[in-house]
Amino acid sequence: MPRAYAAFRNDRAFGNRRPAGCREGQPPPSSRWRPRDLWLSAFTTVPLCLGLWLVLLLAETGGALAQDAPISGDARERGEAILEELDQTQSDSASQTRVRQLITTSGGQEREFQMEMFSSSGQGELLVVYREPARVRGVSFLMLNDRDDTWTYSPKTRRTRKLNSSSSKRSVNGSNFSYEDFGAGMGQLGEDYHARHLGEELLAEVLCDRVELTPEADDATYSRLVAWISRDPRVIRRVDYFDADDKPLKRLTASEVRDAGKVPTAHRYRMENLQGSDATEMEIIELRREAQLPENTFTLENLARQ
Repeated sequence: MPRAYAAFRNDRAFGNRRPAGCREGQPPPSSRWRPRDLWLSAFTTVPLCLGLWLVLLLAETGGALAQDAPISGDARERGEAILEELDQTQSDSASQTRVRQLITTSGGQEREFQMEMFSSSGQGELLVVYREPARVRGVSFLMLNDRDDTWTYSPKTRRTRKLNSSSSKRSVNGSNFSYEDFGAGMGQLGEDYHARHLGEELLAEVLCDRVELTPEADDATYSRLVAWISRDPRVIRRVDYFDADDKPLKRLTASEVRDAGKVPTAHRYRMENLQGSDATEMEIIELRREAQLPENTFTLENLARQ
């Protein structure tokens, strides 16, 4: 019999006074095991274990979990600096890109297109022309004046039409991309958005800065965007779009980043509807930097000839 328990049988262990309700041979109430002791043990031990687990996890990941504290300096200053670095990594030369587009509807149906995109030096002008399939061949749109003005052309009607601000928020050919999305030209994000640094996070094993982007335009479709921008190289890896009620609306994921003419470029994009089940993928098939484009490429006359 354990020595401590034997002492409880000796009345002298209690100073010759047995506590009330304690029969001879019984340990005092303070030393008896009670069911609530298990709960007390759990509530004191589990938080300690969880805390230790979190410390070990952070040590193993190098603190790679999302951190909301800015790396250095003011959050807005840091955000603006990151956006400036991103803009500087993008090429300001003219480019010609061939793209495969796959649209998956909410019902699971798939539609595939091929399109050609022409961008001017400085990214302020953009021409997009659908090449395949035959039923949409020649459907095109042109963006001018830093992509603020958009004209569309339809071969069926042979009409060129300028879109107003509300029409620019529409889907392009039934995809998850709007005309406004195409208007957010790389290389000039710092001119269109206010930035605020939210922290850092590992995304697909790539260290990224999370930056909140608030549009300068009062009539913008999105209340704000949150972008994951990788550090080396500076490339957008993901963007979450929020609607007017600040609810997640859709998500852009960029992958397969590799150099194109010495410029780090994502070659695959996926835009998914976070309030539905439809999505659009765009894959770069061919990309030419520093393209020698005809002088009339970005004109209304050329738009109608595509």
